[in-house]
Amino acid sequence: MFLVWVGSCVKVRWMGSAVILMVYFDLKCPLSIGILEKNVFLGDFAMNFNRMSSLFALVMILLLVGLAHSAEPEQQVAVTIDTAQTALTDSSAENGVKWIKHDLPQQAAGHGIGAGDINSDGRCDVVASNGWLEQTAKSGWTWHQEFSLGSASIPILVHDVDGDSDSDIIWGLGHDYGIFWLEQGKDEDGKRKWQKHKIDDSWSQPHFMLFADLDNDGKNELITGKRVHAHNGNDPGGNDPPCVYYYSFDAPSKKWKRHLLHEGGKVGFGINTQAKDIDGDGDIDIVAPGKSGLYLIENLLVQQDI
Repeated sequence: MFLVWVGSCVKVRWMGSAVILMVYFDLKCPLSIGILEKNVFLGDFAMNFNRMSSLFALVMILLLVGLAHSAEPEQQVAVTIDTAQTALTDSSAENGVKWIKHDLPQQAAGHGIGAGDINSDGRCDVVASNGWLEQTAKSGWTWHQEFSLGSASIPILVHDVDGDSDSDIIWGLGHDYGIFWLEQGKDEDGKRKWQKHKIDDSWSQPHFMLFADLDNDGKNELITGKRVHAHNGNDPGGNDPPCVYYYSFDAPSKKWKRHLLHEGGKVGFGINTQAKDIDGDGDIDIVAPGKSGLYLIENLLVQQDI
């Protein structure tokens, strides 16, 4: 791709990948011609436009275009396209790894994404903010617009919350107040239905969440917290103090209990927070990155209940 300009006597319009030059010659216009290819300036020159013929000006432009094409081409990363399998082969990988792009239905585009086996058929499905994509036996996808989650967290979690052997959905409003879960069930006709339950709506911006066993009871807890300034303070509650919590679920009452990890300081819960045994003492710690800094929340197996 190249771009040619001719002082103030030319107008340049971009039309997709093409460049259209519209030259307006003026007998008193100083002529400045230059050329740019692939963001590299190749040169220009200037002269007085003293009754110069339009043909001469066009010839000069064509000469500069020829210089651009004779320049050494930019080196590209080698990628082989396997047309038979519509795959991309990474020549830099030792075993020639291939990647195949699959276009998913556009209905799934939105704020928030997750994955898990929604219909218990053994295949991983994709969960979006306004429905879910069922992976079929023939590697196709079927769209189910069965719910609307709003500006959902990343990720949306697929988890059997109540232990009834089907997959439920947990999410937070990444740019508002509230953490919720959808309980999966069946209606009188045996069709799938969803019932929404509130977990906590007292603080805002639960943009990221994960599961881990923090109290060594053999069951995973829901861990989340405020993503500090997720939209630079423009979200509801965006300037409220940071907080990090975990939640345990009581199956008989279908209620969640909140436990304190951090509150009121600078520790936020940014995207890609990790739950690992950092110090090797047998319990799970939390490494929390974010706009307020990078922090380690060390687990001492001492609970502070709210």
